[in-house]
Amino acid sequence: MTTFGITLRDGLHATRDAANAAMNVRTQRIAVTGLSRAGKTVFLVSMISNLLALGHGVAGTRRHTLPKLAELLEDKGGEGSRLLDVEIENSGTQDFPLFDYEGLRDQLARGAAATWPPVTDRPAMITLRLKLRRSSRLGQFAGDRVLRLELLDYPGEWLMDLPLLEQSYETWSAEALADLSQKPRSSFAAEFLAFLRTLQAAAPASEKTALHGFRLYKDALLRSRQEAGLRWLQPGRFLMPGPDGEIPLMHFFPWTGAPSPVRGTLGAQLRDRFEAYKKWARASFFEKHFSHFTRQIVLGRVDKPDPQSD
Repeated sequence: MTTFGITLRDGLHATRDAANAAMNVRTQRIAVTGLSRAGKTVFLVSMISNLLALGHGVAGTRRHTLPKLAELLEDKGGEGSRLLDVEIENSGTQDFPLFDYEGLRDQLARGAAATWPPVTDRPAMITLRLKLRRSSRLGQFAGDRVLRLELLDYPGEWLMDLPLLEQSYETWSAEALADLSQKPRSSFAAEFLAFLRTLQAAAPASEKTALHGFRLYKDALLRSRQEAGLRWLQPGRFLMPGPDGEIPLMHFFPWTGAPSPVRGTLGAQLRDRFEAYKKWARASFFEKHFSHFTRQIVLGRVDKPDPQSD
């Protein structure tokens, strides 16, 4: 075959594949989130296992899982389930970590030796391909449909930053410090609040001071979560920084002692880092991933009521 013939053939194949994908392949991205220990990982492992079992089971034997979904997928013409197969799609060129379904499944299936999965500290995704027979006779001429389910797991703590993205540093600081003045947070933040009282309005910018204040404030947030079970804690990435870790733009803390800071002062340094944090959080997650969800599942924990918790 000539070079022209090969090029023409490849072009025709590409056109056919693109037309088939446009007509028969649909993608839904479902985000699953919740605060730490809400059960995100267990939920995802269970959902994937049940879908795989519903699709083909072991050695091709279909299992009776997800009865409501199975009922919806029954062909009204009496030809059985429209669901022909379910498989895990190759990760291909996916640009963030793969959700370790098999490893987590095996970890949870160890009986008495099973251990709870690690806390979700970064996004991870896995894609399922559901092959479906079309229900109408006419539609069957177009071939089977494929539904791609992109299942994205991410830390629910990051949701805490959504309101913060629309706030100024001064507004956020005032609200954060008002919260810290109330019990039980005030007891956890005693060292941080004492530190704030040592600062001067015209204090010069200082890496050491900013880092020290950040660590004291972060410790207050951690204790509020661990010892009192509080959930409304900002910024969310102070508790769950993700794959980038604690980068320098995170080294800030709430402070109302310098209402109109001038450049070169500690107040301006903290304000600038707060603004940089908002841009980074928006670009690295909210605009890149959050805006592309088709659906979102938010899991919550039900703890024993505590009159002192929020």
